[in-house]
Amino acid sequence: MGEIKSVGILRRRQGLSRETLFERWQTEHAPFVAENGKPARYRITLFGDQADGSEPAYDGLAEMWWRDEQHYDTWFGDNSPRGGDGFYDVLEPRAGGALKASEHVIVDGATTAESEKVVYFVKRRDDVPPDDCFTHWREVHAPNVGAAVERTAGCERYAITHG
Repeated sequence: MGEIKSVGILRRRQGLSRETLFERWQTEHAPFVAENGKPARYRITLFGDQADGSEPAYDGLAEMWWRDEQHYDTWFGDNSPRGGDGFYDVLEPRAGGALKASEHVIVDGATTAESEKVVYFVKRRDDVPPDDCFTHWREVHAPNVGAAVERTAGCERYAITHG
């Protein structure tokens, strides 16, 4: 099957500040994941306030890439060390969950921690089969958005992830 991407959508427990969650995620949990899970790549996205100043429904997004199914299972399997640092104790149980996914990079550009990222969560209509939705997205929608990204100053990267 090759490389596997997992995506986790996280929300903190009530009463915990986003700043506290972000600090713990970056200084404790991310190094724990890197050392114990050894993902091929690991990115976290910390969500800021929405345009109207309100807090987002979720606090952040974790993206991890695994070499293969066996490597993936070392982190998400029954004997994984993933909860060993206590990070999941500060999260709402099953608030967003984790998805096994595939990533399709449409425009590949360099980004940094200071880059601004826009994330859209979309759900296909119930009457549209998953393969039809993904095919249309990759073959029709993504090229249109990719072309807009390429001609827009300051836009660096466009990738889509199918769960």
